[in-house]
Parts: sequence; structure tokens; C-alpha cells
Amino acid sequence: MLPYFDRAAALMHLGPNVYDEALWTLLGKDPPKSNPRHDGLDACFWQFARDPGNPMEFLRFGPHFLAREAANIQILVNATVTHINTDPNGRKLVSLEVTSAHGRTVSIVPKVVVLAAGGIENARLLLASNRLLPNGVGNDNDLVGRFLMDHPRTSLGEYAPRIGRLVEERLGLFLLKHNGKNHFYSPGLALSPARQRGERLLNCAAYLSEHRAEDDPWDAMKRLYKRQSQNYLRDSISAFSDPRLLISGICRRVMGGRNITHKLDRLAVDCLVEQVPDPESRITLSERRDELGLSIAHLQWKISELERRTVAALAHAFAGEMISLGLPSPTPPGWLPGGDLDAIEFTDTAHPTGTTRMDEDRSRGVVDRNCQLHGVGGVFIAGSSVFPTASHANPTLTIVAMALRLADRLKDADLR
Repeated sequence: MLPYFDRAAALMHLGPNVYDEALWTLLGKDPPKSNPRHDGLDACFWQFARDPGNPMEFLRFGPHFLAREAANIQILVNATVTHINTDPNGRKLVSLEVTSAHGRTVSIVPKVVVLAAGGIENARLLLASNRLLPNGVGNDNDLVGRFLMDHPRTSLGEYAPRIGRLVEERLGLFLLKHNGKNHFYSPGLALSPARQRGERLLNCAAYLSEHRAEDDPWDAMKRLYKRQSQNYLRDSISAFSDPRLLISGICRRVMGGRNITHKLDRLAVDCLVEQVPDPESRITLSERRDELGLSIAHLQWKISELERRTVAALAHAFAGEMISLGLPSPTPPGWLPGGDLDAIEFTDTAHPTGTTRMDEDRSRGVVDRNCQLHGVGGVFIAGSSVFPTASHANPTLTIVAMALRLADRLKDADLR
């Protein structure tokens, strides 16, 4: 996979694929002084891609991105695949049923098909293609839709704005100039592999999350510049209400290689934790149907005691790290002082994963190592639904890398 990660990074306009303590050297920082001091923690980083056509925004993926990057893609809009047709035994792709928003249905006969509709819709379409096969396509072993995962998110505490400024010096965004481009990395603190093994914990990492004030000068200037302001007078006043904040932000960006300083309401310490693959956490078909007649997906998403125990371990380790740095610990969430793990409130991160998981053994997975649907010729799957585990990190880089790998294999295969 490693060469494909580098190709994916170039396609996504990312900087170096370095997400551990080695990044400190690239940032011009002293690794021994920058790395965590608390036992059981490692440095980790997230990277945020910027849109080259709009550097003020993060890069978003979709048909517009594909059309801009590749000239050999034809995009059909208002054309939803509503059924995968196979031979009577369900062993070979025959055609795709495609339905327009107005109800017109046509058939497409492709050499191969790659489902790339996401962690929920990939499974839904396979399950809903059930006219000949009651359990759906590729679902001989009742695995399609199972092992639904995300990386649940919760808060480990908060800082008031003034105190949060001190913590941001350690964990705020860093700017890396590489090959003439600016790249942004967000540092975090993660449970070390040794601690995960020793205490049988999951992968989990914490990072800072800014909650900006409504009258933040930089956000007001951005709205004015992009002509998206809903109240020009109010934004004009906000934009120039704190000249010192603007000057310090420019200095941080130009001379310090850091993110600009925003006016905050509060600074949260959020964390993401991976999930244990659970076959009872799954997608099934509900009795409700959409406007095209397809059954709507029903999600049963479970969070186990291990995820809760892992988050609690990171919360205590993060507080200890702050104290070792001479910084205050965050104001803890209500569940932490008493250790009431059942009271931890999680949200999903909109990265559903694992519902068509990869395994060489068809009794344990839906696709093989080449992302081909077990037992069904001509059907492949791309996206996070093939991940056997979810990790705590965002999946986009891995999704793109695996899609490139699959594309190379399909180009090299004899598809006649």
C-alpha cells in the first residue's frame, strides 16, 4: 500500500505522509522537547488538505473534483443504480438497473462494476439487489452490512479562552512549507502501542477543537472577502474590532509557522477512538422506501465497554501530560471524576466503515484482498466499507490509496 499512499497524497494536494514524531524535525522543532512526556502517550498528527482552487477552504471530494482531475470520466447525474443483476446463481454480473429521478429505468451492461457509494450505501445496494437472491448479492454468509464501525468522538474536557491560548502553543495547528506549498498539520496525543497492548486498549487520540466566537475578526474578514456575509455592517465592525489579534495572527503565520489566532468562546479537547468490529453492529433494510422504491438503510450502531474504557484512559493520560508540561488540565466532563463510563456521550464522525469487510476467507469477509466481491465475478467494492478495522484516524487518504490500487489492478486485468 505504501506507494499508493504517496500517489494519493499527490492527488489530494497533501504534504509529506508523516504522521508521527518524525514530523517535528520537518517542522523545525526539537523532537525530545516536543514529544509527550507522560508514559503511554505518543505524538500523532492529522493533515488537512487545502483546495488549490480555493486555498481558504479545505479540499472537498465529489464529482466536481473528479471532473477537474481526470478527463476520461463521464458523470451521469439523476441516474441512480437501483439493482445489481446477476445470473440466477448470483455468481456473475449481468447488468445494472439505473433509474432516473422521474422513474425511467434503463439497463447498463458493464465489463466490471465498482461500488463506491460509501460505508452505508455499498451495503444497502448489495442487500437491496434481492430479486433473485433473497439475501442480496454477495451475501451467502450473511456478512454484508455487518461490522459497522466509525471512530466515535467525545470530549475529554474544555479550556476557557485565555488558558486555552497556552495549550494551543503545544497542540495548535502547524504550517509546513514543502515544495512551495503550505500544508497544515494538527498535532495530537495518542495512546502508545505498548500501552494499548499492556492494558488491552484500543487506538485513541486527542486533539484541540476550537469553538470560535461569533464576532471572530478572521471569520468576519473571510465572509466579507468571499461575499458571503449576511450582515455587512456587523462583520465589518467585527473584522476590525481587535487589531492586536489580527497582528498576532499574521506574526504567528508568517514568522512562527502556526495557525492564525482566532477569538474563541472555548477550546475543547476532543478525542477519536477506534471500535471493536462487532457483527451485531450492522446495516439492514427497513420497511420504509425512498422515492425510487429502494428500502432505506436501518443502522444499528453499538459502542462497547472497551471503547469507553479506552477513552477514560486517554483522558487521565492527557491531564497528566498537561501537568508535566506545566500547563493546566482541562475542566473535565461530568463523567470523568466519578468514573461513570456509561455516561460518556459519543457522536459518530460520519465515516461509516467495515460493512463489506475485506478478508481472504469468504466465511469472514465480503471482499478479497483485491476488493472483489467473494463469489461474484465482475463486482468490486471501493471505499471505507472494505476496511476490516476502522482505526481512530480519518479514512480519506486510505480510501483514495486503495482506490488507486484497485484502478491499477483493473487496468492490468484482461476484462474482455
